[in-house]
Amino acid sequence: MRAATSLWLPMALKECLRPALLRRADTDAVPRGPRPMSPPEATSRAACCAIFAFACIALAALPLAAAAEAPTPDGAAFTVGYGKSQLTGGHNTSVNVYGLALDWDFWRGDSSVEAGGFDARLASGLAYWHGNEHPTSHASLWDLSLMPMLRWTASGTTAPRFLAEGRIGMHLLSATRINNDQVFSTAFQFGEWVGTGLTFGQDHRYELELYLQHVSNANIKKPNDGLTYLGILFRAGLH
Repeated sequence: MRAATSLWLPMALKECLRPALLRRADTDAVPRGPRPMSPPEATSRAACCAIFAFACIALAALPLAAAAEAPTPDGAAFTVGYGKSQLTGGHNTSVNVYGLALDWDFWRGDSSVEAGGFDARLASGLAYWHGNEHPTSHASLWDLSLMPMLRWTASGTTAPRFLAEGRIGMHLLSATRINNDQVFSTAFQFGEWVGTGLTFGQDHRYELELYLQHVSNANIKKPNDGLTYLGILFRAGLH
């Protein structure tokens, strides 16, 4: 899963953030000394940072444009999930995840886009992770996330309707360890999410979704245990 995550994430983002994250002190991890960069590496990293900066500006323009027309969220969701991990040495650990989220629809009201069943949204969430290992001095942490999503909903007016979505974004953790031995090394993490579900109710206002989410730092710094968990989402439209 960690190798697959590295392929998912843009190399520009990994290269740009690597120097700053390596400087973060982590008392739980083995210290690593910085490796001097050769001139080709420095040039490559500068180019990657420029590409990433351009991508950030382009991505930021989407929610800002949406906010100008619709400052209030389009939906609110509650999530609950459970993840079990096998760490190095065969040790098993598990985490319960409870979250709340808001989302904004970039293309709401665009009939040409909605006719194809697609819409793009920005989801912002806050989740509480509770470790199930006892005793431990790392029982829980908070997770703040920002994840653009692309979703597709089947055509038709009769409920229920099938939906599928994918997300990729950023997470900020309040701690870099949970349970006794599950170590994330950096507070900044990447996240990938795939889900499928159904819409129901009047005007398809409600949604129930089963999703799989993976959170890790894409091996920017090790140990990188990450967390993969299965969850259920209930969403209510606000418009």
